[in-house]
Amino acid sequence: AGFIFGSVGFVSGVHSWYVKIDGTPSNVRIGYCRSSDPEQTSNSWHFEFPNTLSERSKQETCSVRVEDKDVVGIHLDLFCGKLDFYKNNLYIGSLQNVNGKVYPFVYFPFSAHNVTIS
Repeated sequence: AGFIFGSVGFVSGVHSWYVKIDGTPSNVRIGYCRSSDPEQTSNSWHFEFPNTLSERSKQETCSVRVEDKDVVGIHLDLFCGKLDFYKNNLYIGSLQNVNGKVYPFVYFPFSAHNVTIS
């Protein structure tokens, strides 16, 4: 398993970043968490590949599936408490109620994934 955790947390502002994963991105998670352990779903807001939005401990399946070589955009607006996700610049969905100090993260259960973050 692999885990990338941002060293800088955010409490305000607007922040965006992009993730591209080469390989079948099953169970890969990208988003923001309150602690250094995104396995604790009560502390995170994330998109789990291929098509699940998770707001803390609540999950919702979205109609868009992310696949090999897709680029996922993550747009955090802490003024509104909103986290938007995009697939190849097309809107996937949003999570609400993002608050507190949050850190960007990527979690991938298999070491065979090649992850590009920009």
